[in-house]
Amino acid sequence: MKRKLSEFSVDPHSPLLDGHFPGNPIVPGAHVLERVVEAIGVSCSARIKKLSHVKFSAIIPPAVVVEIWIDDSAKSTGKIIFEVVHATAKSRLCSGAIELEHE
Repeated sequence: MKRKLSEFSVDPHSPLLDGHFPGNPIVPGAHVLERVVEAIGVSCSARIKKLSHVKFSAIIPPAVVVEIWIDDSAKSTGKIIFEVVHATAKSRLCSGAIELEHE
């Protein structure tokens, strides 16, 4: 079942953007993935083993609101598919899979 877990944006004045890149800041991919892992861990009450097949389709500028969506229909196999989507344009910005620890 596909469902929205959360949404977030990064303040244009956040120290997270320092050096990434001066004059033309973008949200670091590591921060995006950290938010995905956090949202899935809380929502699914599961321990995460690893990320796989991660692909960034576009850059994410500061102040843009993005949504984290998951398809957990394959959760029983230990995998959750995720997408990070532009909240307004609904375009995919990042996607991949999260493999869960076996219980």
